[in-house]
This record gives sequence, structure tokens and C-alpha cells, in this order.
Amino acid sequence: MDEVCETKFVDYKETADEVCEKVLSYIREDTSGWKVVKRTKHISVLAKPSGDFCGTLYRAEARIEVPAEKLFPFMYLPEYREKWDKAVQSYRLVETIDQYYTQLWLWNGITKRLCLPAAC
Repeated sequence: MDEVCETKFVDYKETADEVCEKVLSYIREDTSGWKVVKRTKHISVLAKPSGDFCGTLYRAEARIEVPAEKLFPFMYLPEYREKWDKAVQSYRLVETIDQYYTQLWLWNGITKRLCLPAAC
């Protein structure tokens, strides 16, 4: 039984590593292939077709002159995020993989879109 649990744990780590690398690749990527879809004084939202699924990737960029240790709670802790992010209806911790991996969060959000594509 312990071997099965250990195998699942390793799979979580492998999946977490793959997802982390994919997200970091978007951050490191040159933005020349991205189209600006919204720009305000402090925030830019860019988009491009996904190469992995039938849909669009969105990237938001903002420069906030606040130390990370002060900003992090307002961005990621549910008790703060639900107060300012009107798209979040609920936000809760689903699982912690281990002390070195970010927790898996479940966000229940709303969108201004009327519908999402059902198939590609």
C-alpha cells in the first residue's frame, strides 16, 4: 500500500514540475507573438492562440511597487483575494503536495463571456 501512495506522490511531483516549467516558459517567452488585448495605466493583458489546446492563452502584466512579502497575501490568500477579485466566487486549498511544492487551489470564478466553446 505504501508503494502505491509513494507512486502517486511521485506522479504529483512530476506533474507539478511539468506545469511549473510550462508556466515559466510563458513568462520567459518573448512577447512579440502576443497581441495586446487590453492596456490601462498599470496593467497590460496579452493573448495568443495556445499550442497545447484549442483556445487562447492570456497573460497579464503589472508592475506594483510593493515588497513581495506584502503583496503575496493579497494575491493568494482566500481571505483577501475574495474581497477584491470579483470574478472569484470561492477559493480554497485542495491539497498540499509537500513542503516544496505550491498548494493546489480550487477557484470558482465567473466570466463575462456568455459561453465557452464546448469542443474544438
